[in-house]
Amino acid sequence: MEDVEEKIISSLALLHARGLITGIEGNISVRVQGLDQMIITPSGPYKPWIKRDDLITMSFDGRIVKGVHKPSIEWKMHAEVYRRREDVNAIVHAHNPFTLGLTLANANLEPITAEAALIVEKLGKIPFLYPGSDELARKVGEEFARGKCAVILENHGVVCSGPSLEEALSITEVLEEVAIATFVAKLLGKVKRLSDDEVREVAKLFAR
Repeated sequence: MEDVEEKIISSLALLHARGLITGIEGNISVRVQGLDQMIITPSGPYKPWIKRDDLITMSFDGRIVKGVHKPSIEWKMHAEVYRRREDVNAIVHAHNPFTLGLTLANANLEPITAEAALIVEKLGKIPFLYPGSDELARKVGEEFARGKCAVILENHGVVCSGPSLEEALSITEVLEEVAIATFVAKLLGKVKRLSDDEVREVAKLFAR
C-alpha cells in the first residue's frame, strides 16, 4: 500500500512538472485490490506538495475509509469506471493543454505515430458536463464500458486508464505528445497520418 501511495505522489509531481495539471487541478486514483475501494487524491491541498497522509482511501459508494481531507470532486467518476471495468486499476484525470486546445478547435487527434495508433482508436469524447456531477460520472463510465482507454472531456480535460498507474500515465503523456505534434503539423502545413493498413499492422505488432 505504501508503494502505491508513493507512486501516486510522484505521479502528481510528474504531471505538474510537465504542465498537464496545475496545483489545484487534476486527480489520480488506484484501485484497492480485492475490495470495492480506491486510493484517491484529495480536494484542497496543492497537488505537487501532497503527502501520503493527505491521500484518501474510500469505497466506491462514497464511504471514507481513511483520510482527513475531502476526496477529489471527481471521485464518482473514478468509482464508476472501476465498477464498469474490472481490468482498470488506475485512473489519471489531467488537463492536457494541447489535447484540450485541439478539441476546443474541433480538431481530432489522429494516428500519426505507432503509439498514437494504439490509443486513438480507443479514445472517446463527451461534451462538457459539470465537474463532479452524477451525469459526468455516468457518461464517462459509459465510454469506458465501450472499451475506451481514454476519454476527452470537452472544455475540461482527459481521463486515462490502465491496468497499472504507469500505463494510465503513459496514455496521458502520449495524448499530449500527439496533440503537440498535430498542432505543429497544422501550423506548418498538413497532418500526415498513418494509413489504415499501417494502423492495422501496428496493432498486430503490439499484439504479439
